[in-house]
Amino acid sequence: MQLYSGKMYMLTSPLHGSSADGTVNPTQNDPGLDRTAGNPFNTDPVNIDELVQAFRHRGGVIIFLHNPKAGGSTVRELIQSQAYEVRNGDKLHQINPQNAKNNIAYWGTHTVTSWKASKLRIDALLSQQAQSANGTIFILEDHVFPDIINVLIPSLKKWRAKSKANNIPLLVVAQIREPVSHFVSYFNYYHVRTQKAAPTQESLVKFARENENLQCQWFVNRVCPNDNIIIMRQLLQLVLHEIDWIFDTATFAQELLPLLTYMTKLQLRDLGIVQPVGYYDYHGEKLKVIDLSQETLRILREQSVLDRELYDNVTRHYRDFSKWRDYLTAKKAFTKCSWYPENQTCVYPGGEAVSPGNLPAYLL
Repeated sequence: MQLYSGKMYMLTSPLHGSSADGTVNPTQNDPGLDRTAGNPFNTDPVNIDELVQAFRHRGGVIIFLHNPKAGGSTVRELIQSQAYEVRNGDKLHQINPQNAKNNIAYWGTHTVTSWKASKLRIDALLSQQAQSANGTIFILEDHVFPDIINVLIPSLKKWRAKSKANNIPLLVVAQIREPVSHFVSYFNYYHVRTQKAAPTQESLVKFARENENLQCQWFVNRVCPNDNIIIMRQLLQLVLHEIDWIFDTATFAQELLPLLTYMTKLQLRDLGIVQPVGYYDYHGEKLKVIDLSQETLRILREQSVLDRELYDNVTRHYRDFSKWRDYLTAKKAFTKCSWYPENQTCVYPGGEAVSPGNLPAYLL
């Protein structure tokens, strides 16, 4: 069983090892996976503040590439629960009057129809002059659709040009997880939930042998076999070039969540770890990495060679969050409140209770 059907991708522009028409071909001089494009996170505090204040006062667009089983459901819940407008695919489009002050729209694309609607919305927002944007922050979550390479990247190139021309910020972020931990979590959710059977190391090994490099599969939307690693590297390189920052699941609670909530003037709530709907439908035990045999771990590592290379590349090139952490610390963006849904109240460590619509002074 492979989770994605393979196809040959036609790229919008040639890259290393591609032909003139953009078709990716293997090369004799494969440079390996690397990230060379600049991004707004490797910058100085003045530019950091300029970007943050642009979002807080003019609004903008955030593209969140939701890599499955890497913490994205926690991000979604944190923002959706405080967004004024929420849309999930074609099934739900709701307005939350209690969150009207926040002026946040959070849309998840799961179908062609919802993608087209999101695209029109982003086109319109980025086509405005900055002073006319009314502070709206539109957050697009790409979880199931669209295909990043063939559909999203061509749109991103146009959006970045509009963003620059009209001085409205655009930010693209993603998450990645340590490969063995990701394999086990993915197996626990997608395999165990559908099979309705207690997980075993034998069934995990079978699942792993049928699905190499799960995170690579998601980013490039095709199978990622280890024996085709040069082409896969080139496709991943194309995706990495378009992402402003990739967060590690191990540290996203200290990096991505404080950043997003501060930029959008939302509350950093203590939600714990949020799992997707249906995760607990099967009430059996879940496998844990710590309980796996050395042989099982060896097989998982064999089946995630490219994911490991991707993870090592990301943790190397996106490691220095220190300037942002210093900035967010100065802005008190790490102060969490504990969320009590029964009375719709956040309580901060000092005992301060905050109800919706009444943001703490340092977030105004």
